Amino acid sequence: RVLDKVVEHRELDPTIRERALEVYRRCGIKAEILPEIVWLANYYLNRRNVSKAEELVREGLEIDPDDLTLLECRVEIARRLGRCEEVLFRLRELAQKYFELGDKTKAASMLTELVAEDPTLVDVRLQLATIYEELGQAPRAHEEYLEVVRYKLEHGEHEEAREVAEKSLTGPTASIEYRARLAEVLAGHRAFEIAARYMMQCAQEAESRSQQE
Repeated sequence: RVLDKVVEHRELDPTIRERALEVYRRCGIKAEILPEIVWLANYYLNRRNVSKAEELVREGLEIDPDDLTLLECRVEIARRLGRCEEVLFRLRELAQKYFELGDKTKAASMLTELVAEDPTLVDVRLQLATIYEELGQAPRAHEEYLEVVRYKLEHGEHEEAREVAEKSLTGPTASIEYRARLAEVLAGHRAFEIAARYMMQCAQEAESRSQQE
C-alpha cells in the first residue's frame, strides 16, 4: 500500500513507475502490473522511445491480449516503425473489436485511420458509410460513398459505380444536394446518362417541394 501511495503522488515520474512495475513483477501481482505497463508504454511512446514502448506493449498483451489501450499503442508503434502492412492489419483488427463491443464511433475512428493510410480501400469506405448512416451522420456517409463512386469510375468500373450510387440513394438520408453531387461526379467521368437522370430527379423533387410550400 505504501508503494501505491508513492506511485499515486509521483504520477509523472517514470523512475518510480519502473520500480513499482518491477516490484509487482516479482510479487506476481498481475492486476497491478498492467496499469503500470500501460502508463509506461504511453510515456515512452510519447518520448519517441519506440523500442522500449514496444517491449512493454508486448509484455502487457501477454497478460491481457484484449487491452484496447495497448492494442492502439501497438498500431502507433507499427506506424512509427514504418510497418505499413501491419498498421493496416492492426487497424482492421481494432475496428472489428470496437464494432463487436458496440462502440460504432470508435470503430469508425479506426476505419478512418485505415483509409487515411490507404485511400483505395473501397470496402472500408463502404463499411464506414454504413456506420455513419447508423450513427445519423449523413454528410460523412455521403462523402465516403462519393469517394467510392469516384474511385470506381476512375478505374473503369462503371457498373459497380452505378450500383454504389444507387445503394447510397436508397436510405432516408439521401438529399437533393447529395444527389446533385453524385450527378456532378458521374458527369465528370462521362457517365452522362445516369448523371442526367439524377439531375432530372433533383429538379422534380425541388418542384414537388415548392408546390407543397
